[in-house]
Amino acid sequence: MYICIFLKHTMYIIISKVSIFIIWLLPFWVFAQNSDQFDPVLQKELNNAKTKATENPKQGIDELENVISKAEKTHNIYYKMLAYCDKTFFYTDLNDFKNVLKSADSTIILAQKLSAYEKEIEATVKKSWALMHLGLINEAEAQLKNSYPLLSKLNTNSDYHLAIIGNYWNTYHEFYNVQAKDADAIKKGLKALEYYSKIKDREDRNRRLIQSYTSLGSSYLFEKKVDSALHYFQTANNLFSYNKYKDKKALAIIYSGSGMAYNMRREYQKALQFLLQGLKISKDNYPDIYTETLNQLNINFKATNNNTADNPYYKEFLRIKNENEKKNKLTSEEIQEIKDNNNSNLPTIKIIQLFIISFIIILSLIIYIGINKYNKQKEQSKNIVDEKSSHDFNEIIKLAKTNDSAFITRFQEIYPNFYVTLTKQYPLLTATHIKILSYSYLNYTTKDIAVFMSVSVRTVQTHKYRIRKIINISSEQDIIEWTKQI
Repeated sequence: MYICIFLKHTMYIIISKVSIFIIWLLPFWVFAQNSDQFDPVLQKELNNAKTKATENPKQGIDELENVISKAEKTHNIYYKMLAYCDKTFFYTDLNDFKNVLKSADSTIILAQKLSAYEKEIEATVKKSWALMHLGLINEAEAQLKNSYPLLSKLNTNSDYHLAIIGNYWNTYHEFYNVQAKDADAIKKGLKALEYYSKIKDREDRNRRLIQSYTSLGSSYLFEKKVDSALHYFQTANNLFSYNKYKDKKALAIIYSGSGMAYNMRREYQKALQFLLQGLKISKDNYPDIYTETLNQLNINFKATNNNTADNPYYKEFLRIKNENEKKNKLTSEEIQEIKDNNNSNLPTIKIIQLFIISFIIILSLIIYIGINKYNKQKEQSKNIVDEKSSHDFNEIIKLAKTNDSAFITRFQEIYPNFYVTLTKQYPLLTATHIKILSYSYLNYTTKDIAVFMSVSVRTVQTHKYRIRKIINISSEQDIIEWTKQI
């Protein structure tokens, strides 16, 4: 049954790609359309939209919609493509990743019609950025790998092409960042910096370098290398005085990142000054930075005030965090649609290769994997049912959900072997690490743990990254499954 479904789906993709290929055999039609696409009116409106977006991304997107509408009326697919491409950038600033995907897909379709490989790379890279932030890591990496061959078409003597290559590696930098693989992220970030540094136009070069420095500063923060982080934030801030163009998002990251660094140093008064500046800049336009800044202000407030009941930041942090998660939460249907679209964008030769490899794997492994998975789920379900039937289990769950201080003590009493084995075999684990592993043993996800501990998901991911290093397991191995073996 599964093989039939797979064959049917694969054949549909192949037929679709063949149809597209036949259409692309009409290059003269494409070139004729692209020969006189320049429109001074549309160009002016496009420039105005981009200028407005630097101050207010939402307003800029509305202006770009007008450009798209006018381009459709005049059958100018070139400016339609440019407007869609710019929308991907501004939706990224707004953390609206679902709309990034839509705009990126529209750009890619138009770019392929016009053989505009530069815009195709830019849109594919932004699509990858959106996918990774929506939790579709494998799909994000596939987009980056598929666009890599197009980089060979770029000329490193062109500032525009250098910027595209730099953006490509900067996206790989973010790809490792979201997985808490900070050392790998820094390597890719430095590669992006290398290409940005070669841009000849000073204004453009400094703008790209500011973005790159802030990204590297953030990565060093996640590695708890505060001095290196502050160095990059300060270097980025110094470049602002040389540029007419002011990147407000980068400035927000500089202030918020510096505040986070000083929080780590426990220089709370200094941290507060930076965080309040970051909060002011990010509030209306950059929800991801605004959320993390609120979290850092919450940490700062708790460290400097005895009466935490008057904390003005914690409730707002939870509200914005939940709002962002809801906005970017994908349904199962949306996930499947995205995966289908990714597959349909693969070159035909890759589809054939994928089919052959998948067919072999299915024939040799599907029975084994299916039976093994069934047995594991059956055993795990039995264990969970048995545990949930006991009073002790219900009690520990209640303590976990309320983050009660008695949670760890009671957990040790109910699961003594787990705690003794963990502390004996891995003495480098901190109290926070043990608490996270205890939550994991109870089948709680990273998001659940973040809510219980009143921290960001990123913070929990960082802790799990450290835990993996201490207990020596790979990033592919599930921590929840690992705890069941203790």
